[in-house]
Amino acid sequence: MYTQNQAFSSAWDLLQYKPEIIDDGSVPLDGSALARINQDYRAWLTMYETNIDYPVMQAENDTYYANYDIYKKHSLTGAIYLAAANSGDFSDSYNLVYGHHMDNHAMFGGLDYYQEQSYFDSHREGVIVSSGGVYDLYTFAVAKTDAYDDGIYIAGNRAEEVRSYLATGQGGSGDLEVLIYDAETAAAADQIVAMSTCKDAQSYGRLVVFAKMTRRDMISIEAKDMEAEYDGTSHVMDLSNVMPGITTDKTVIEYSTDNGSTWTVWTENNGPARTDAGKTAVMIRVTDPVYGTASTTAALTVKPRPVTVTVNNSTKGYGDPDPKFSATVSGTVGDDTVSYTIARRGSDEAAGTYKGVLVP
Repeated sequence: MYTQNQAFSSAWDLLQYKPEIIDDGSVPLDGSALARINQDYRAWLTMYETNIDYPVMQAENDTYYANYDIYKKHSLTGAIYLAAANSGDFSDSYNLVYGHHMDNHAMFGGLDYYQEQSYFDSHREGVIVSSGGVYDLYTFAVAKTDAYDDGIYIAGNRAEEVRSYLATGQGGSGDLEVLIYDAETAAAADQIVAMSTCKDAQSYGRLVVFAKMTRRDMISIEAKDMEAEYDGTSHVMDLSNVMPGITTDKTVIEYSTDNGSTWTVWTENNGPARTDAGKTAVMIRVTDPVYGTASTTAALTVKPRPVTVTVNNSTKGYGDPDPKFSATVSGTVGDDTVSYTIARRGSDEAAGTYKGVLVP
């Protein structure tokens, strides 16, 4: 009864802790109910349409969660757990995840099915929701080996080495037998998760399913253009003009006004600015350790200020040369000046009043 029931998360209450993916974003693990219960909680692993739908724990060694559940209670089923040598946020290029092989196909017992090509082909997709990001999974290999195979059981930043090792199908200190291998997917697998379990009743035999990890950039961003009229002061684009989608307290918004050569963190008191009339193209990007990166552009435009140049009336005596015409300028600010010239239409010199002939 114990192994039949406790091994399945759906039979007990584990699924209440499963992070939701809502509106193209995910609820962060930090501060979640399960993280408060057990600080060893690192991620949630799901392989779609399989029994694999579990929280992933991590201890200081690779034996603790073979014997204890997520509540740190002694358990025959243990828990699904990440190798102690891996980074807890799944940022390594090669991540090892372990789980017991249960005869009822609970925990990682369901990995048995992946030895059949038809099942492998129809159950390739999954997802890891971790504190370091959300990763879509796509399986590319299934292999049998033993627990002492250093080609498989050394975690860390060695995805390229593991891909090469699987491609050869040759064991080092172990006895590697690659059952299924998708070379095209493997070639693109810059980040890998390996799901390992015991193989049948053999003490040291292992079955491992390998999946490509693809970081899911779920964050979105929109930005409104900003317009202002020249008034001699600096016009700063307000941060409220930027509308990122889902954010956390670790979300960073940056801007660039030199086509991406340099980036500046955008805060309430520090944003893109322009004083003179004209347009500034603003590149904007938002980065979050969970939801990824998104970018957009906006324009900061300072419109020319309307200025009025009114020609002053002028007089001269008959036969005298034209005087120096002048005008009154209104609408400038500060020490700004406006240059102008005035032309006289026509060449009449007879005594009289001529209206509208002095044109600025």
